[in-house]
Amino acid sequence: LPFCEKSGWGAPFEPEKLDSLALPEMIYDALVIFEKDKSLFRNDYPAYILEEVLSLQQPDGHFRRLYGPDLKPVEKIGWISQYSETQTWIPVLLKLSLITGDKRPLDAALRTAERCWLDLQEQGMFAMGGCETDYPCLWDVDGYRTMLWAFLDLFDFTNDPLWRDRAEQVQLFGNTMMMGYNVPPLPGSFYDSI
Repeated sequence: LPFCEKSGWGAPFEPEKLDSLALPEMIYDALVIFEKDKSLFRNDYPAYILEEVLSLQQPDGHFRRLYGPDLKPVEKIGWISQYSETQTWIPVLLKLSLITGDKRPLDAALRTAERCWLDLQEQGMFAMGGCETDYPCLWDVDGYRTMLWAFLDLFDFTNDPLWRDRAEQVQLFGNTMMMGYNVPPLPGSFYDSI
C-alpha cells in the first residue's frame, strides 16, 4: 500500500503512517489507471492489495483514520474520532470488487456503509469527520463530500435506491453545515436560494 514518506502536502500527514484521508484516494486512482492500462503495473495490482485492504476494516465495519506500516491501527493523537474518513474506503472496495470479481470487497463496502449510516443516525451532521487541514473535529466539508460520493457509488454499483436516498440525506446535512460558513447567507447565493 502507498503511504506518506514525510509530512507535507495540504495536511500534516504523519511519516511512516497510512492515513485514511489520502490513502484510499491514492489506491482508487491507481485502480482506475490499472483498468485503463495494466502494462503500467509490475503485478496484478488489485489482486496484490486486496487482502491488505480487507484487513484494514475493523470488526464493526469502520476503517481507522491511521495505521502503522504493519497495517495495525494507530491512534491519531488529539482526534475525537479515530474512525474519521471511514467512508473513503467504500469506492475502493467497490472498485476492487468490480475488477477482481471477488464479492468480499462488496460485502465489506456494504458493512462500512451501514456503519457510516448508523454514525449519521447517532451524531447527525456532526458525524462527518476529516478535512484537508486535519482539524481534530467531528465534522468538515471533506467528510460530507466523501460520504456523498461513497453512497452515490453504492447506488451506481447496486442500483438500490436506498443508497440514493441516503446520499440525499448526506447532501442535506452538508448543505446545513455549509450554510454555517456564511450567516446569514449572501443574498442571491446558492445557499440563500435553498
